[in-house]
Amino acid sequence: MVSRITSFFDEEPGGPWLLFSPLPTPDLRPLGLGAVGHPPLMLRPPGGARRDPPPELEIVRVADVATLQTFERTAIQAYPLPELADVHIGTFMPLSLLGDDRFLFFLGVVDGRPIGTSVAHLGASMSQVEYVSASPSVHGRAYGEAMTWPATLADANAPSMLIASDLGRPTYERMGYLRWRVSHSGPVPAPKDERVGQTIRTFWASSPFFPGPTSNSTRCPSS
Repeated sequence: MVSRITSFFDEEPGGPWLLFSPLPTPDLRPLGLGAVGHPPLMLRPPGGARRDPPPELEIVRVADVATLQTFERTAIQAYPLPELADVHIGTFMPLSLLGDDRFLFFLGVVDGRPIGTSVAHLGASMSQVEYVSASPSVHGRAYGEAMTWPATLADANAPSMLIASDLGRPTYERMGYLRWRVSHSGPVPAPKDERVGQTIRTFWASSPFFPGPTSNSTRCPSS
């Protein structure tokens, strides 16, 4: 399977790709992949109160081409996604997404400067929260949590879900996200009040994207 996926992506120029599995996998390093980690899947039930964002932070709903391009550049820099630093604008976030009402983009701005991002991908039964970021220069100011809230509540009547990082997990737990305990030998149920979702057993990445053992899709800074 990995060979078929690699052949598919090798047919066109582009960046690295990611593979994650809810089941145990064999060692895929001989096939050119690198182990990235075992990030937990977290789910937040609908409802509950949110914390107000810092007053200096303006959160903008992306609705035009120029703002989407700013969002794209900000996400690449703040997430960060250095492997996409040299791609053409519109490659990572195609303009066609503006016409797809399943995707909602949020850009954080402080003093006229973009500093963070988040995305809500609305599914049939929940909102998938992705690309939560805050620039390193503003870490520790609760901007990461503030950027997570609009994506979390994009559909206030549905639960929201994300794959957490070690850095962001305490923030998400404070926001009401629930998780299963991570295990490197197999799924281990968390205490009863946390028994929501499942463990993402293994997260692999193609070369040259080997960012480290705690990197994954939602790198919200602790705040």
